[in-house]
Amino acid sequence: MKRAIQMLGALALAAGFFLAAPAAHAADEGPYGNVTCTDFPTQTGGWPTDNSHYKTCFNYNNQRALSIKSVLNGLRSNVKTALVNADVNVYYFANRTQANDFFAANPAYSNGGWGVFKSNNARCGQTGHYSWTNPLPPFQLNHKIAIAIYDDCTFASGQVDNDFLQKVAYHEAGHAFAYALAVQFDKTNGPDVSPGYRAVTLYDKSEMASIATCTLFSSYTPSDYEIDLGASTAPVCTGGFVNPGYDTMDNDDIADEKAPYFVNQSGNLRYGELWAEQFSILAGGVGGPGDFFDLTDNIIKQNRMDCSMFVVRAYWFTNQPPGPNNPLVGYRTWPSGCSTTPSESDLK
Repeated sequence: MKRAIQMLGALALAAGFFLAAPAAHAADEGPYGNVTCTDFPTQTGGWPTDNSHYKTCFNYNNQRALSIKSVLNGLRSNVKTALVNADVNVYYFANRTQANDFFAANPAYSNGGWGVFKSNNARCGQTGHYSWTNPLPPFQLNHKIAIAIYDDCTFASGQVDNDFLQKVAYHEAGHAFAYALAVQFDKTNGPDVSPGYRAVTLYDKSEMASIATCTLFSSYTPSDYEIDLGASTAPVCTGGFVNPGYDTMDNDDIADEKAPYFVNQSGNLRYGELWAEQFSILAGGVGGPGDFFDLTDNIIKQNRMDCSMFVVRAYWFTNQPPGPNNPLVGYRTWPSGCSTTPSESDLK
């Protein structure tokens, strides 16, 4: 569950690879770093099993690979159109080490020092986005986007089975969707780190004080994944009463403790993680398959972080920001509870 992005200006680029048109998809990629990735054999259902966008890179369990295909095939058609237009690839690896070896040795992902496709701290998946501008006219902005999903997660405690496979697929698709919207709008970054989305996120956090503490946090305890992402383990409430220690804390401070990876806004990366997790709620429901993210998702869902969720929903349904030009009437006017209402341009 990781977002990575890197941008280069024209002066930092070399000729050759960067000026070339995107390569046609081949059946196999590799071996790179002793890893070969092959088209998933069932190419039906649209993206990513539409034109060799889904690759498997180890001796996988077919049912697990199919579960990734299923959840991604099930995304809304407009979302998949954006992902196809941005040529987003999905790779299914045995683990993080294998993914890093592949991306480091694959010239399609390693030319120019594209370290964003590798990670030393991604747990169960990683989505990389690299953009560059052609150094010669017409100075076109280009993008490379890839999702990596790991069959085994790497936690602080060691390597564990990825029981969160479908949830990870939804979340990483949320990152890729934001990057694909950057392609659509011909921008370096996506709406997940736009000034408008950042503003409504901060507004949502400031409004947490108006929600009853036990409504916001209930008695949920974090999953192993949420704990590895920094969530504290003690429940906030028991039997509808706030537990000692939390009874003297503000809700936004409790949220920082319970979902720090998503709502403790220490830079652009946290906004991107919140966007991707809100996307995953729209795609797979609160908690996701297996209810592994009940604590996090109940903090950030609709009726909790309403205004930021409204932005993600507008894009989920229309590929456009909320505002007077949105193609759906329901996303032309902001909910009454949103006092912060950025312009459409600030939400791109």
